[in-house]
Parts: sequence; structure tokens; C-alpha cells
Amino acid sequence: TLLLTLALPGSAIDEPGLIALLAAFAVAWGALMLSSVGWARSPRRLWHLSTILALAIVAGLTRLTGGADSPALTYLWFVVVYAAFFYPPRQALAYWLACGVVHALPLLYDGHAVEGNLVRELVVVVPIYCLVGGVVVAGRELLAGATRRANELEARQRRLAEEQSSLRRVATAVAAGSPPAGIFALVSLDAGRLLGADCAAIVRFQDAERV
Repeated sequence: TLLLTLALPGSAIDEPGLIALLAAFAVAWGALMLSSVGWARSPRRLWHLSTILALAIVAGLTRLTGGADSPALTYLWFVVVYAAFFYPPRQALAYWLACGVVHALPLLYDGHAVEGNLVRELVVVVPIYCLVGGVVVAGRELLAGATRRANELEARQRRLAEEQSSLRRVATAVAAGSPPAGIFALVSLDAGRLLGADCAAIVRFQDAERV
């Protein structure tokens, strides 16, 4: 999308070559992250590096493509949503506020930023970053809780099914008139399996001194 903006009408762009280079870097970095990084085992600092790079690139693109009027500021929403999905709430909040700082940077170099309502825009946009990110975090936590409850329920149902299956096998053996030794062996085997024991046995106390 960044390359497409170069071909569309709008304010003058001074460094189209640099913008194309940044776009190529972003595509190459994204492809590298998707194809070569095992995210389940990757260090968390790599995640932060990628997110910080995104903020830096958006800050640079904003200056190159119109300052306060730059369409590149829209890319900050990627950071807002990504942080909400993949970081703890405190870290996500820090990134949302960082998005607000990047959004405010044109005030430092764009003389028309104040007249262009950037200050008013910040008053609206920064809370919306936090609100939308907070909704995503809340949804993520609800989904994680629902998944945990579903896994617990599935495990409970599986255990009940195993218990019923064991009872049915013992009842069938008793009804078929199996010898007591065979029934006892079946009971001890199923009891040990259901309880996750290393071994199981059934003993009979004949009197106070004999088993």
C-alpha cells in the first residue's frame, strides 16, 4: 500500500526513492519474520524489536509523506492491534502511548500541524488507541478463559467416559461369570490406569495376621 501511494495524487513527496526503500525493507522484514522465525520458541525481545521498528518506520514515513497530513499515520493501527494481541496489558499500554507520541511528532517539524488540528486530533485519537486496544485485550482474555474452560470440561468428560468404560468392562466380566482372580486383575488394572498409578493391586485380609 505504501508503494501505491507514490502513484496516487496528493501533496508533493520529496524522497520517493527513500519511501520505496522503506517499503521494500518492510516487506522483506515481514517475509523474514513469517518464514524464518519460530515464534513459539523465539525470544520476546525479537517481538519488541519488530514492534519498535514499526514505530520508527511510521515516524520516518510520516515526515516524508506530508507530516501531520500523512496517510502513513494510519499504519499505527497495526501496532495498536498487534500489541493488544501479543503483549501483556502493561506493555501493550506502553506501545499505545508510544503510538500517540509518534502521532504527535509532526508538531516538532510541521509548522502547519497546529492549524491543521493535529492537537485536537491527538485528544481524540490517543484515547481511541487505548480504547480499541483495551477491547482487543479484553476479548483476548475472554477467549483464553473460554478455551481453558473448554479444555477442562473436555478433560472431565474424557475422564468420566473412561470411568464408565471401566465400570462396564468389570460389570460385563462379573455377568459373564469370570473367576474372581480375573475380575480382581481387571479391577486393579483399570483403577491403576484411571488414577495414573505406577502399579495397582487388590489384596484380601483373611484375618488380623494374614493377607
